[in-house]
Amino acid sequence: MKNDFIQELYNLYSSKKMKNFFEFAQGEKRALLEFKLAKGDISPSDLCQKLSVSKQRITSILNSLYEKKYITIHIAENDRRKTNIKLTPNGKKYIDKLIAYVLTDLNKIINKISERVDIIIVDFHAEATAEKIAMKHHLDGKVNFIFGTHTHVQTADEEVTEKGT
Repeated sequence: MKNDFIQELYNLYSSKKMKNFFEFAQGEKRALLEFKLAKGDISPSDLCQKLSVSKQRITSILNSLYEKKYITIHIAENDRRKTNIKLTPNGKKYIDKLIAYVLTDLNKIINKISERVDIIIVDFHAEATAEKIAMKHHLDGKVNFIFGTHTHVQTADEEVTEKGT
């Protein structure tokens, strides 16, 4: 039974559904997610830091997103050396649809795993605290324990949520 479960987890990990999750870690989908989470415009250098990729890779990602009309790129009026990027309505619609799709798949995965195990622990690797809090709300009552990694400043903000997670 243990080997069957390990094989099932491997199959899940290798599936197209999981590839959608991984694409949020880097590349175009991650860049779109960063634009959505940004309070305003975001610069290419800020994006390099957030995605941990080179300037050349960011240029490639931005060119592709611009061609797809998911972002606008404009030069700052007060400092012509700065380029700012903003999500277009098309880009917002695309990323919102993708997030809904990924969360639906996540729910299916959690439901499938919960049929086989008594305890589900989620290690959620995210840049921003807000991302971790959002995932906490989404998974509340569906998993037993969530912890967020990729923390630059250690915090002591553990809690038991409303639904017992």
